[in-house]
This record gives sequence, structure tokens and C-alpha cells, in this order.
Amino acid sequence: QAHSSVERAGLLGGVKFRLVDVDSKYKMRGDALAELIRQDRENGLIPFYAVATLGTTCSCAFDRLDEIGPVCNKEDVWLHVDAAYA
Repeated sequence: QAHSSVERAGLLGGVKFRLVDVDSKYKMRGDALAELIRQDRENGLIPFYAVATLGTTCSCAFDRLDEIGPVCNKEDVWLHVDAAYA
């Protein structure tokens, strides 16, 4: 549920990206991100960038930065926090 500019930037930069499943309240969770990072590494990819959102434009959901941040730190993945709604 990130702003549409996030997907556009990935396409323009030639970066492969994946959507992370959200919970029942439309929040990205750390465990879901960690699983995709694990899968990517197993497939020979190098995850380097994650986007979380504070206030999505369609549901005003706030991703769980308290979970996502530690995953990104552990996996050496840069975390961008989008606040288009804020």
C-alpha cells in the first residue's frame, strides 16, 4: 500500500521488487519481510531496499516499524519510510 511513486521509482531504476503481504489491519509486519528476504537470498538475489509506510494513502495504515526496522538492520537492508499521507 505504498504510494504509487515507490513502484514507479523501482521500475525506472530497473530494480526488481516484491510486495510484502500485510496483516488484517493492512500493516506490513517484520516476520513477513524477513521471510521474503530469506527467499530472495536463497534464490541468489541481493535484497538491499525496503519501503515501509506511515499512513498509507488508501487506508491510513501504519506499518510496524518496531518490527521492520530490526529486520532491516539485521539483514543490512536500507529502509525508506514513506509518509505521503502525513
